Amino acid sequence: MICLTGDVHHIINSKEQQICDKTEQELAITYTEIARKNGLKITLFLTGKCAKDKEFIQTLQNFENLEIGGHTYSAFRPTILYKFMKKMSGKTYGPYFNQALDISWTIKAFKKRGVDITSWRTHAYASDANTVKILQEQGIKVISDIVKPNIEPKEENGVMILPINVLPDHEHLYHGFRTKTVVTNFLKTGWTDSFTNKSFSGDQWLKQVKEQIRENEKQGIVSTLIVHPQCMYNLNKFSTFKQLCKTLKGYGTSNARDIICD
Repeated sequence: MICLTGDVHHIINSKEQQICDKTEQELAITYTEIARKNGLKITLFLTGKCAKDKEFIQTLQNFENLEIGGHTYSAFRPTILYKFMKKMSGKTYGPYFNQALDISWTIKAFKKRGVDITSWRTHAYASDANTVKILQEQGIKVISDIVKPNIEPKEENGVMILPINVLPDHEHLYHGFRTKTVVTNFLKTGWTDSFTNKSFSGDQWLKQVKEQIRENEKQGIVSTLIVHPQCMYNLNKFSTFKQLCKTLKGYGTSNARDIICD
C-alpha cells in the first residue's frame, strides 16, 4: 500500500519559491492532475493561509483522489516571533498554548471553505511531545511527520502515526536552489536524517524510492512518501514525478486518513 503525500505553502518567500515561476498553488493543481491521471490517491498538507484563496480550495475539492490535510497555519511565520518562542520554550512549534491556537486556526480556516481536515503534518517535521495530544483534542486522526525507514504506522493516544518511511525529496534531491555547492556547504553543519546526509539526481533518487517501496511491500509495510509539488517542478518540471506515478500505478494507494493500523 502506498500513501503519496506532499506539502503546499502560501507565499512564504522561501528559496524554493523565489526561483520558481509558478505559485505552489498552481503546482499543487498540476501535481494532483498528474496523480489522478494515473489513478493515484494522494494527500496534500496545506498551510492554513492557503485557505484564503477560495478559488484554489474549490478547485482542489473537485479532485476525488485528493485529501486535504493541515500543515500549520503560517509555516512558522513571522519568523522573528517563532524564534522568540523557540528560545523561551525550547520548541520550534512554540509552547503548548501556541500550538493549540495554531492548530485550531488551521482547522477553522479550512472548515470555512467546507473542508474538514483529519490529517496533519507539522511544518518542518517540528512536532514535539505536546503535538499529538493537542491534535487528538481537536479531532485530528492522523499525523505524518516522523522521518524514518522501515517502520510501520502505529496508534498513539487515538492518533495514527504515519511515518515517512521512503527517502524524502526535498532534503535529498539536487534541485532548484539546492545545487551541489549549496548542499556541500550545508553539510558542513553536520546535518543528516535517519536515511542519509546525501543528495541525489532525480534518476538516482527515483531508483532508491522504487527499491524502498519494493522492500516495504515484501514486509507488508505501508510506504509513505513525501513528494512536494514545488520540488518536482523545480527539479525538472514534473518529469521525474510522472515517472514515479507510473511506477505507483502498480500498487494500491490510499489517502492518509484511510490508513488503518493492524
